[in-house]
Amino acid sequence: MKFRRGLNILFFAGLLGFFLACPVVASASLDDRDSAPAVVTGADTPRLVGTDPEAVVAFSWINSSWLQVPVQVDERKMIDFRPVRQLSFNADNEFRAMAYADPDTWAEADGMPQTVTFSPNRGSGAVIPGTTGDPTVDADDEIALMVAHAGDSAAGRKAPEGVDPATRTPVKVTDPLDPGHSRFIYLFRTTEGLDPSAESDYVSYKQTYSPSLAGGYRTGYNYGSIGDNSNGPPVNPEASTVVTPRYEIGIPGRWMIDRLVIAAGDGDLDILDGDKSTVSPTGCGRNELTFSRGGGGFIANIDGPVRAIRSFIGANSGTFTQREYVFYEGLFENRTFLRVHPGINQFVTAMDLSSDAIGMTYRNQMNPDGATIDGVQDSLVAGPFDWEQFSGAQGSITNVARFTTDIAGVVRGSYYQDMVIPATNSSMLCSGDDHSYGAAGPLITTPTNNTDPTLGPANRFESVRYSWFDGPEADADLAALRSLQVDSPLRVETGVAVDPRPEPEPKATLSVKVKPAKFTIRPGGKRRIAVVIRNRGNAAARNLRICLSRSRVIRFVPCQKASLLAAGGTKVRKFTVRPKRNAQPGLRQLRVTVAGSGRLWDAAKLKVRIRKR
Repeated sequence: MKFRRGLNILFFAGLLGFFLACPVVASASLDDRDSAPAVVTGADTPRLVGTDPEAVVAFSWINSSWLQVPVQVDERKMIDFRPVRQLSFNADNEFRAMAYADPDTWAEADGMPQTVTFSPNRGSGAVIPGTTGDPTVDADDEIALMVAHAGDSAAGRKAPEGVDPATRTPVKVTDPLDPGHSRFIYLFRTTEGLDPSAESDYVSYKQTYSPSLAGGYRTGYNYGSIGDNSNGPPVNPEASTVVTPRYEIGIPGRWMIDRLVIAAGDGDLDILDGDKSTVSPTGCGRNELTFSRGGGGFIANIDGPVRAIRSFIGANSGTFTQREYVFYEGLFENRTFLRVHPGINQFVTAMDLSSDAIGMTYRNQMNPDGATIDGVQDSLVAGPFDWEQFSGAQGSITNVARFTTDIAGVVRGSYYQDMVIPATNSSMLCSGDDHSYGAAGPLITTPTNNTDPTLGPANRFESVRYSWFDGPEADADLAALRSLQVDSPLRVETGVAVDPRPEPEPKATLSVKVKPAKFTIRPGGKRRIAVVIRNRGNAAARNLRICLSRSRVIRFVPCQKASLLAAGGTKVRKFTVRPKRNAQPGLRQLRVTVAGSGRLWDAAKLKVRIRKR
């Protein structure tokens, strides 16, 4: 696996504090996009082409000064998929595509050629032409940033210390839903060894095999099949994890996800039985377990400061069918590239929840009022939907799925099954437990077609599902907004021409106090506090977000919002502080922060002394 600056897990305890301490909320529109990435390519940043990827750094102009923010360069190149799966080489099975590079897989690093590793027709070790790539930043590479870090325009400002000013590349981010508000991040090449991560790491991806692979991935991985049935474990069992401040995911096999904990929910409840992918709503012929028992291999496993990427191929007879998981701090992108022979023309992708999800509400565009997940089937309005959502005390997941295809006559449908004892032919039972709690997702049916390029003329079918992880307060309005955001993606522009000099304007100035600022409480108790926010400036403060910092011993308290605070005005927001029942005695120092549009920010301390029971 390719790791970049390994994560200290203890750092997660303070990570939310980093977001709150840095006044990065830009405007109403960009605040709504706080989980969104801004991804550009080397082609968009010609001043950085030829730079060492580890020398690309990013800064934002915040509160009239430069602040370094994390950036990640993910290298890509043209890859021959045959060595990735360790297949024999012949004229009929060649397939190439642009993909992420990884020095620890058979895709090889960008700048290193792929070689023939298994072939009855050619000698092992022969270089595969056209697969070398470029080890520096080139047109194909991706540069990932987080929109939450965008700041004001720094037009006319001197470049920060430690960078080459000639490489300055403004990245302008605009929400088309509110085009009057744009924000900026600036890319440079460091001349003094600045760390691109800016001492941050928002995602921890640890790929762990159980049992471990003798000799590592290249020599220890079984690229073949152990049977296309759905009995037994995956061919290469894993105990892999993805951990961010907002969610935790468990991965037991190449195509499988069987654990999901939402940080903003009550308790550490695993609400997921399985993230299911089946070729039919009935039967166990083909599903995420058979895919994981069949042959395949990894293109890339990348763990960086901004995002983690898990890219792999092989879904039984879909030899080069590919899936990519891209994990951000609060967003998970599940991408699928279908490449399979004719005859596979129905697909269900559904999150099948566990018994810990009982009591949550499932809703979608056709059923905005939702149904309670309780193991008793509800009659929902069927049909295509643009979004769906699971929400409850356990937290919330909002899913928005889209597909791109040139296949005519594709039919979009929906799937929902909430049964303690479902029918024995339910495809939800093929890789998990004997129950089906709120299993839901899109159902796609296509005419007979071929999407495998190695079998002649092929159609294209690609899909992506975006998943956001929030607290219990998520509702249909939030889901509808997420759907609209997917269909109205952020406009990301680069170059000097997108960086105008900002006009001076009146400013708001915030101050915050907590009453009481300190108190003593027992484990399991609760105490109300008042947060007083004053605007001491000469302009209105907008889109305020008032938050209490995260603590391991105090239950998560959702942030509150205030849309407007007039110049000279005051607002009060009340929070309930509840230490967990197992909280150990001692003093805990928390931080209450208020942030708003225009880089507004202030904070106050709250001291909570937990006494013995």
